[in-house]
Amino acid sequence: MLIIELWDMLQGLGLPKESMIYYTMPIGDISNGLKLVEGGKAVLDMLKCHDEFGVILLYIVSPEIVDEEALNELTEDVDVQGEQLKNNNTENEVQKDADGQRKKDERMGEAPDRNVSEVVEENNEDAEKDAEAGSESDKQENINDGIGQGGPITSRPAQAEANDKGTKTAEDNDQSSDYQPSDDFDSMSSSDEDGPSRPKYPVFNRSRDLERAKLKLGMKFASAAEFRTLLRNNAISSGYDFYFVKNDGDRVTVKCKKDSIGQKISCGWRVHASWNAYEECFQIKSLQSEHKCDRQFKNNQATLSWIANKYLDQLRDDPTWGTSAMKKTIRRDLCIDVSKSQIYRAKRKAKEVIMGSNREQFMKLWDYCNIIRLRNPGSLAFLHVERPHPVLAPVFQRIFVSYDAQIKGLKQGCRPIIGIDGCFLKGSFGGQLISAIGRDGNNQMFPIALAVVEAELKDSWN
Repeated sequence: MLIIELWDMLQGLGLPKESMIYYTMPIGDISNGLKLVEGGKAVLDMLKCHDEFGVILLYIVSPEIVDEEALNELTEDVDVQGEQLKNNNTENEVQKDADGQRKKDERMGEAPDRNVSEVVEENNEDAEKDAEAGSESDKQENINDGIGQGGPITSRPAQAEANDKGTKTAEDNDQSSDYQPSDDFDSMSSSDEDGPSRPKYPVFNRSRDLERAKLKLGMKFASAAEFRTLLRNNAISSGYDFYFVKNDGDRVTVKCKKDSIGQKISCGWRVHASWNAYEECFQIKSLQSEHKCDRQFKNNQATLSWIANKYLDQLRDDPTWGTSAMKKTIRRDLCIDVSKSQIYRAKRKAKEVIMGSNREQFMKLWDYCNIIRLRNPGSLAFLHVERPHPVLAPVFQRIFVSYDAQIKGLKQGCRPIIGIDGCFLKGSFGGQLISAIGRDGNNQMFPIALAVVEAELKDSWN
């Protein structure tokens, strides 16, 4: 648990941001065992000393009066456990006393300094029967003044209301947010009775914010992959490289690349993000955004896949875009140097995205032969494959194609002579192209048939 998650829990209960959190030691009591939770280290100490007990007694000191009805609505989905009151008053009498005290304070213009929420449960069987027959509001007690009567509070994430679209805070005690709320994000409905408004943090939109968004403390992502994508874009556009300290499915920590090579002066740039189970999003928990190192012109984050995706539209519009021209464009746009071999491979990858790979084309040869025989009757189309093993996929070996018009032209208008030749194919899979050529009445070349074979062998000619 982080201090951010603890503050999110308080915000979900409607308590103001200025509230103070106390916890009791496992063997202590309220008089001598209260400890103030001030930061991340205090949270770790609290979890460590309660590791064997499973329950932590929390006491919340609020500087404001929390509206009773609003608190009851907020705590409908929160598990609350409390000590049984050590008096003989019934639930109605306790409710009446609390209401009277609150009204008296309001008339005198005074407010109690501290408010602690608790739920009182009757342990005897008669009270349980009455509670089951009573309404839901009869099961909860009013807010009692003073920290001495506070009971332990354990909470689980409350379900958000349909009309409440505000986002929870992700604020650490050691880090402060420099983000100013934007109009692009949903605002929560609030009034004077609802208490202070909750902080709103930006939500990353991949289709809209990929090129212009900057890393902000508390920014939310749909997944860790989206966070890594924005992290890479920011690093390339800013001219800095980074390395992963932690790179798991639910947490990612990165630092400046200069810190990994033993520089005398540490850069200090660092980002940590993890999965927020309460918000069900991937969120930046801490951010040190200032770089102390110089700009880098060789950036490992500019991979060939990233370059291919970045300039995909330009390569689609101009498939003949030269390697040297593309290198100059990248240097002008991004201020980074990439090798010609990297650009060549990026162009090849972009071409596969646009036109498909050769492997995918070979997988369609069966359909190609069937369409020729179906739509062009009289044509010849044969495909031969080899199977190294019955359980393995077939491997392409040869294909022969001769269209009906070519066969008729050979019989009706060509001289009785045929020339055969072959050439090597320059591609990913190699092979040879063999063609049969005739001579027509005008002494011009007339294609008769073609074949793609593994090599110019006796079996291939047969």
